[in-house]
Amino acid sequence: MNITEAQNTFINKSNLDKLFFSKYRFTLESNKKIEFVENLDSIIRGTFGTSLKNIVCINEEKNCTPCNYRKNCAFIYIILNDDKKHIPKPYILDFEKFDGKILNFSITLIGNANKYYKQIFYSIRELCILGLGKDREEFSLVKVEALTKKLDFKMVYDKNNNISIAEKITINDINITHSNKFLLEIIKPLRIDQDKELIKDLNSQVFFKTLLRRLSSLMYFYCDTNLDIDFENFFEIASSITMIKKELFFKSKKRYSARQDKEIPLYGLKGSIEIEGNLEIFYLFLILGSYLHVGKGVSFGMGKYQLLNIS
Repeated sequence: MNITEAQNTFINKSNLDKLFFSKYRFTLESNKKIEFVENLDSIIRGTFGTSLKNIVCINEEKNCTPCNYRKNCAFIYIILNDDKKHIPKPYILDFEKFDGKILNFSITLIGNANKYYKQIFYSIRELCILGLGKDREEFSLVKVEALTKKLDFKMVYDKNNNISIAEKITINDINITHSNKFLLEIIKPLRIDQDKELIKDLNSQVFFKTLLRRLSSLMYFYCDTNLDIDFENFFEIASSITMIKKELFFKSKKRYSARQDKEIPLYGLKGSIEIEGNLEIFYLFLILGSYLHVGKGVSFGMGKYQLLNIS
């Protein structure tokens, strides 16, 4: 892993190795060529929520608010989460590609959400039957792969419609190579709000503060532990890290929420930023963020980025 002694010490003292996640990649196939006019990632997310509720709900009235089964409900825990609006959801649905017949997307389950992996699997099968888009185009589930500790994917789905649980990935499984200068490439729109206003330009302190708060919240609410660091000290150090050569632009789109019966804007920054400074410890957060995203709308796949070393 090429991890330094300082990084290893920090991981152990901060509990950062207690943050874990799993990732499943689904391959669906249509028996005909399809062209969607809507945002396919939003369609998948909406239908996924509907199919998950169909699979797990045993309340005849289908009303979540007074339900006696809320405590152990996968739909409440993963999708609804209305009583926890101030914390991130424990999953990321990331649309990857669609060529007209073959559809690929992944679902990352964070912390204790992993226990619902079978319900997730069955909901994707239900999604295929429900169909996608206004014409309810049907698909077949042909492959499910899971991320391994070697950071490659292996099949976890067999012809008898059984699925195996994915391995739990932690910081100890990720290659921690770094330099003091690298390129952060924003792949999916990154939205960060400050005082209820959209940030239109990034600086290192705002970015790292947002990232650390997300990771610490995931650890606290879903991994039964705390990120044990001096936050104020880290926020102060973050301000000394320099963001140079920003090439950013706004990307905007909308999604329709059937549950809320309204269009919701999904917009944020895309592009790239060169980052320079003493990044030895901060790189640990950055590499986790590249798997777990940052900012608003993460459950829709927003805030996805990758790190590229600059020699």
